[in-house]
Amino acid sequence: VRLSAQRLIVASQDPVYVDLLSAKIEESTNALFLLHALWSLEGLGATKVELLPKALSSTEPGLQVNAIKIAELHLLEHPELISDLIPLLATSAPQVAMQAALSLGSLPPEIYPQYQAAMHPAFAKVLKRSDIDIWTAMAVASATRHEAGNFLQQLLSSDLNHHEQLVAVTMA
Repeated sequence: VRLSAQRLIVASQDPVYVDLLSAKIEESTNALFLLHALWSLEGLGATKVELLPKALSSTEPGLQVNAIKIAELHLLEHPELISDLIPLLATSAPQVAMQAALSLGSLPPEIYPQYQAAMHPAFAKVLKRSDIDIWTAMAVASATRHEAGNFLQQLLSSDLNHHEQLVAVTMA
């Protein structure tokens, strides 16, 4: 039912939904509603980035992953979102850390160096986790491709003992 309602809202392209959804997002704690409402706003071309931190800080990984995906679409116009995504690399939910790495990796090479000092230590911490899976390691490798040499030097100079992750980063 929610998905059908979302489709009808987006298909209508009626701007009246923007204020209605925005108000409900601010007052709701229902993760499923927030997920559909945020994607509805995106579908209406009316995403309000000031509403994303609520979803990004949720305890529900599915909502966080979707909020990261929406944020990724707006990183260039709203670079303040980059600072909201970096801490999500440290989350205990592997799907959230992986999506944060993938989304941060979408930064173009001309912008990436501005955030490298904050991102590289966070990426290194992801690789040092004992519960990291190969897919998250590959997401980090993909995300660091613009400055792979610098990142690899940082890893080699750290106390990294996770050889499999280092190999995954090297091979990516």
